[in-house]
Amino acid sequence: MYREIANYSGGFGDPVVSTFSFDPWSHIERNDLSEFEHRGVIVAILVLLMSAIDNSSHASVLASSKGKTALKLLDRDLVERFPELKVALEGFSQSEEVFAASIHPIYLKWVQPAVH
Repeated sequence: MYREIANYSGGFGDPVVSTFSFDPWSHIERNDLSEFEHRGVIVAILVLLMSAIDNSSHASVLASSKGKTALKLLDRDLVERFPELKVALEGFSQSEEVFAASIHPIYLKWVQPAVH
């Protein structure tokens, strides 16, 4: 997944979604994951959200059950552990453009170093 994101110069959208076969929503609040694994789950969720936007619209994804579930993560302790997730979700709540800009630091900080 990280390599595919890097191949698309930090794009978290549609082509990346086919690179993983697990349900990140079922793993997001697990306490037995390493920091690296949790970051991977977070990135996978961001990929799912951006891919959904690519195939629909920001407004429809924001109003969907997936979008509402994502925004509920803002009320969880997870955003304290991973402030980058909080920034990304706040960006998601605003617009596709702000969301894309808010996930770019995750690409630079988490994804790019893992593939180079």
